Amino acid sequence: MNDFSLTVLERTLDLAAGAMPPEKNPEAAKCVKLIRDYIESAGPHDGRRVQHVVAELAHIARQSGQFLIATRLEAFTRELNIV
Repeated sequence: MNDFSLTVLERTLDLAAGAMPPEKNPEAAKCVKLIRDYIESAGPHDGRRVQHVVAELAHIARQSGQFLIATRLEAFTRELNIV
């Protein structure tokens, strides 16, 4: 993923964390943490390594009625699939 995509993903995670706080949705918080760890890791980013976590967070967001967040995360899932 390029730097711009990583920045947009980070902002999407901010939205997800605000809309689905850890005390109400611990699974979403776990996904957000794993994705943030991936973003902050040094070296080249192999998106396939985190694709399933992004897809899981998108699913949780959709189930929680956070459709805009889910749609953005689904777009990242597709982008990570072609990397």
